[in-house]
Amino acid sequence: MKESDLLFYKEIIPQALDSVNLIVWKNQNHEVVGFSGIDKDELVMLFLDPQFIGQGYGREILSTLVRKYDIKRIDVNTQNVQAKRFYLKSNFKIDSEDPVDGFGKPYPITHLIRSI
Repeated sequence: MKESDLLFYKEIIPQALDSVNLIVWKNQNHEVVGFSGIDKDELVMLFLDPQFIGQGYGREILSTLVRKYDIKRIDVNTQNVQAKRFYLKSNFKIDSEDPVDGFGKPYPITHLIRSI
């Protein structure tokens, strides 16, 4: 990723947090494992602390969000193969793909919808 793009995203991410229903997720030991942001029926962000990836937290969080907030849509960076695979294994399917992100930057986005 270009340095100018990193600076761009660093500036807009705090603004994006203000426009979503932000949820901080903790484990049984009250450690923050990650956070998510939702907008209506769309999961717009799900980030896990790398030390907690692969321990079932993502699956548990996504399951809770689908059940509690009826999440039907997710956009994922196509280059994030691990996240894309995770959502595809979690009953989401590819709806469409764009060669650029929502800001016109050269980071392809895969649009996913929940399979019912």
